[in-house]
Amino acid sequence: MNNLNDFEMKAMQFILDGNNDVLKLLRDQLKVATIQSREISDQSMYVNFEIPLEANRINTIMNTKENFCFGDVIADAPSLKNGLGFILWIKNGQLNFLEVYTFGESLPTDLNALSFRYIPLTRNLVTLSKEWQV
Repeated sequence: MNNLNDFEMKAMQFILDGNNDVLKLLRDQLKVATIQSREISDQSMYVNFEIPLEANRINTIMNTKENFCFGDVIADAPSLKNGLGFILWIKNGQLNFLEVYTFGESLPTDLNALSFRYIPLTRNLVTLSKEWQV
């Protein structure tokens, strides 16, 4: 994995955590991913991934959707009333981009002082997997 900053690394580790074959393949993709670009606005940011062509595409190995997204993670920040939300987008069976957004507030300047959690508080991998099941 190349050029992820500490905040991005923590977010991706939390998002991809769990005993699930799809999450495992996405973790494998993340290991070889590079950041193609970052787009930052007042209330959101996008981290765009580049995955090598030889990396396994989820939908060619398993019976999953080719394109999907999921986001059951939020992060609390001292400077934000409602915290941050995260959505991970998969395109053509590979990591495409991570969307990070606030709920109407400006992004905090210090993204390392966050406390990550799942919605609901305990992650339900059965429910989450419905996002990528065909």
